[in-house]
Amino acid sequence: MVQPEVELCEVCQKAQATVHLCQAVANHPQKMTSQDYCEECYRQREAAAGREAEILPTEIGACYYCGNPAKIGGPNTGPALKIRKQKYHWKCGPCLQLYGTLLKMELTGKAADLSEAEAENRLAALISRVDDQVRQMVGKT
Repeated sequence: MVQPEVELCEVCQKAQATVHLCQAVANHPQKMTSQDYCEECYRQREAAAGREAEILPTEIGACYYCGNPAKIGGPNTGPALKIRKQKYHWKCGPCLQLYGTLLKMELTGKAADLSEAEAENRLAALISRVDDQVRQMVGKT
């Protein structure tokens, strides 16, 4: 029987990577970075940055938009946390696809040379608009 390959932590190269981070590159929202850590190395990384490590719950909640069982999600931070007013943002498959399509449409042609404050304000407005569009399209307004 073939054993599934275990992804190792990028830092220690010993423990299984169970924390997976994907982030948009500043001023380049279509570029993403990805990092994979074991829980211990992730906690050390966050502590070194002066932050408390947050590990996602093992149980996924309902879709933020339609209420169906979610397939994916993550913590709300920054403008998303302010707008959604909940710790996690869970999405089902159809709403994830719709959200990605609408977000991509909104991002097309946006200026990349914004100040940090202006970028955060625009991001907050964008998140709010796309959240509203997804809710309208799935009939949950």
